Amino acid sequence: PHTYHRFSAGFGLNSQPLNENYINAFTLPLSLEIYPLQNFKKFSLVMELTPMSNVDFDEFNVRYLWGFRYRFGN
Repeated sequence: PHTYHRFSAGFGLNSQPLNENYINAFTLPLSLEIYPLQNFKKFSLVMELTPMSNVDFDEFNVRYLWGFRYRFGN
């Protein structure tokens, strides 16, 4: 069987170097990439959900992304 998807997770920092508070938020991006055409893996559908919390952990937001991805090159 072939793999039709890829899942990834990470950790990130949202920062503004010229602001008084250099680090604004902590992020936890969760991404699912689906390959609808098995013989053409350069094209995929991407869904990402990113929970975010400020450094004081008193505000919580969720950022999301839906889109298409095409990879150039080999």
